Amino acid sequence: MKYIVFLTISMRDSRIYLGVHETENPNKFDGYIGAGCWTNINSSFKYPKTPLQCAVKKYGAKAFMRIVLYVYDDEQEANKKLEELLTKEFVNSTRSFNTAVDHINIPIYQFNKKGLLVKKWKNYREAEEFYGYSSFKFQNAVNEKILFLNSFWSKYKRIDLNKFINKSYSNYYYLYNIDGKLLREFNSKFNCAKYLNVDIKELDNCIKSQNIIQDEYFVSTKMCDLFYSKPRNRYKKAKFFVYDSDMNFITECVGKELMCVIGLHSWAKISKIFELNHNKYLNYKIFLEPQHSYKGIYVYDKFGNLIKRYDQIEDVQKDYNLSKKDVNDLIQGKKYFKDNIIKINK
Repeated sequence: MKYIVFLTISMRDSRIYLGVHETENPNKFDGYIGAGCWTNINSSFKYPKTPLQCAVKKYGAKAFMRIVLYVYDDEQEANKKLEELLTKEFVNSTRSFNTAVDHINIPIYQFNKKGLLVKKWKNYREAEEFYGYSSFKFQNAVNEKILFLNSFWSKYKRIDLNKFINKSYSNYYYLYNIDGKLLREFNSKFNCAKYLNVDIKELDNCIKSQNIIQDEYFVSTKMCDLFYSKPRNRYKKAKFFVYDSDMNFITECVGKELMCVIGLHSWAKISKIFELNHNKYLNYKIFLEPQHSYKGIYVYDKFGNLIKRYDQIEDVQKDYNLSKKDVNDLIQGKKYFKDNIIKINK
């Protein structure tokens, strides 16, 4: 068996997921794109339990492409490489479907209701991939000593059954940052309120009205790939990075300042820039994160004459009928494709 470190790309909005996958043939796509989601198994995303699954259900499996970045004979080496790539900045970014849990690489142990060990899992990620539930839920089960998937879960090989609660939870509360990125899950309203240091009534009101909490968070009872609150609530204190159509930086602004910059005085219409229009409005491109490292994709003929500049790799793939291997080679640094030279400036 081989172990691949892979990158899954949403061709709709360029959001990405990094993962490790065990496969017999790394050169053959078997349908797995991460977080328990298989493009060829509809049941793996019909009732989504992770942000990536939510996105696949919303946009369709054909909107996602997997690229193999590294191939290893040893699973530990693959996981080590993945951990290098999963920086805090990457995981916390809205560009990423990945989520972070504490101690993600430690083994966890699964026990039946009688307290007998039934399975050792290498880490939270392995359990997430097999069951299709987010790592947060396994972490909650470990920390709260409660039933999950009709099993008890622990960081230890043996458990004292008397310290575990023979109860499971079906209602979850999801904590998102101001940009809609999922940060944590809670298996009870009490635990969520305690974490945020607010009372239950205030939490209920914020969930119902989609009000921001502590100028940082939104809480919902719904799992989303990205949480979209009421436009005014979401964007009135957000930081925006504005570029022209060639991705030259124009300005950084906060809240209503954006309206003056682009001449659009409606929160509802501004929200559509991000939700429907791929960050574009007139001759502006607007982001919730700086795009300083982005330079574009340039296609030249073999004599060095510029043919066209692109913003997205999927547009190049469509125009030049690139295979997944071709795209992977280009991202890894290859420049020559048939009679063209393609340069990706990151």
